[in-house]
Amino acid sequence: MGTLTYEGLNEVVLVGHSYGGMVIAGVADQAGARVGHVVYLDAFLPEDGKALRDYAPGEVLDEMADARGEGWRLPSYMWATDFDVTDPSDVTWINERLGDQPYKTFTQPLMLTGHASPTAKRSYILTGAGFASHANRARQAGFASYKLLSAGHDSMVTQPLELTTLMISLV
Repeated sequence: MGTLTYEGLNEVVLVGHSYGGMVIAGVADQAGARVGHVVYLDAFLPEDGKALRDYAPGEVLDEMADARGEGWRLPSYMWATDFDVTDPSDVTWINERLGDQPYKTFTQPLMLTGHASPTAKRSYILTGAGFASHANRARQAGFASYKLLSAGHDSMVTQPLELTTLMISLV
């Protein structure tokens, strides 16, 4: 939010992938009129007062954070192949970069103020079956909806040209 304010940025396009949907929802809510378009890319579409854990299996994550993450972090428990990445060099590249995530990001609810710009464009790009319920809610809420189902969850790795072409067409 500070960057938008201090740099005088307006009509910003926010793109959130996966967990990033939680982040852009909060930024769009706080930034108001500075945001021109919000794009959820196979992402969580959070509702006011809900945490990521409300959309993911909680007990298993609790146990993992306690057993392997000292109670405050969640070690990576999914790998590139879980997101439909099949090229061996891409799998290696992704797996080497996966890291822990603070567990609070799973449990802290997102409290929306309702200050998001009513004129900002809203889009949802579905690239895998795992986020279909979020895509359906987005469509029901009036978001422009797009599909790139052959790409899998990590479309920026598996089909970068197709994703880039689609994203450019949105703006």
